Amino acid sequence: MQFLHWRVLLRLGALPAFVLFLLSAAYLNESPMFLALKGRNHEARHVVEDMGRLNRASSAVVLDFEPRTNSASSGSLVSEMGRQMNLVFSVQFMVVTMVIMSVCFTLNLVYFGSLFAFPQVLPLLMHGQAASELLVGALWELPGLAMGLLLGITASRRTSLKFYLTALTCSILCFIIGAHGHPDPEQEKTMKVFLFMGYYGIKCVPNIGFIVAYQMSAEVYPTEARSMGAGLALASGRLAAMISPMIYEAAVLWTGIYLFFFLFMAALCLSNLYMVDLLPEVAGLQPDGEALPISPERIQVV
Repeated sequence: MQFLHWRVLLRLGALPAFVLFLLSAAYLNESPMFLALKGRNHEARHVVEDMGRLNRASSAVVLDFEPRTNSASSGSLVSEMGRQMNLVFSVQFMVVTMVIMSVCFTLNLVYFGSLFAFPQVLPLLMHGQAASELLVGALWELPGLAMGLLLGITASRRTSLKFYLTALTCSILCFIIGAHGHPDPEQEKTMKVFLFMGYYGIKCVPNIGFIVAYQMSAEVYPTEARSMGAGLALASGRLAAMISPMIYEAAVLWTGIYLFFFLFMAALCLSNLYMVDLLPEVAGLQPDGEALPISPERIQVV
């Protein structure tokens, strides 16, 4: 790492984003609900028909559009942002917004905080194998992504969030127990098991949250305010990512031990686990909160 220039690393890290930008610009469709809200009915119909063709729909979906009395105003950008902000912080969505922001904040604090802490902590716990374990830990993120995709498809959103937060809390506690160690040599192997279980869990489980939490942040709001709600969730996560190294350094400075930082993360995960019950269940709902019809042959009125 001493011979890698930071500018080169930034350029290499930006390449995947640039490639994804080109692919999305070429192949990603606009949201048909958004197009309908803006009165671009012909484009919305084209997008839905394209989605049906890509999914090999057995029958055509007939679309009809009716005027929306609560359509978005055509005011300035500032007034539109203010309107959306008032909606996501209205009485109906205030608690939902705060819980979603808290979940995303905690998720990013754990992921990026541990990403900063482990290179400093593992050499103290895994003598001679810290570098290899950092690589192995990175590979453990792949099963987490796979589990997140599976839960996003098969389970309800609240159940998925509870599973992720429970597993992450247990992983952090296992790491704390294993890192604390035990003077008895007979207990040393048991402590090692707890240490590796906790470490691999902390590397694996947050990736479930990155899929489920942000998916819910986009589904829980009506279409006209979804960008603001999802943006607040992303902003709270970015804030946590930026301040997580400072929180770790402050915890070590004030307490003299790194375990307090992990205790703090476990407490946040546990509190979020109970706050999830305040969220509405959105799996199987349309973006505006109406239950999806069961019959595939339907007339969709937007």
